[in-house]
Amino acid sequence: MDEHPGIGFVNTSNGRRAVLAARPRIQVIDLIATWLGQRQDVAETARYFELSEDDIKAAVRYYAAFKSELDEVIRQHRDAQANFEQVLARRRTRARRATA
Repeated sequence: MDEHPGIGFVNTSNGRRAVLAARPRIQVIDLIATWLGQRQDVAETARYFELSEDDIKAAVRYYAAFKSELDEVIRQHRDAQANFEQVLARRRTRARRATA
């Protein structure tokens, strides 16, 4: 029997990733990051992604089994995003100085 029904896996440039089996372009880490941001509201997360609540619950069950690993991937993603925003801010500052 499948240990995590509704969850599949794809290989990406960042390694093997858990995805929704029915929608393999949607990664579990994206669902979980949104779910956490929505104060763990399954219904709101399902509405945001236009998915069923069962899809979100499958992702949450997978997250419960691999919480520390997924938390680390989400942390790395947020760090990269923050770094990118800092780079953009520096570029905007330089552009303003160049036109002033």
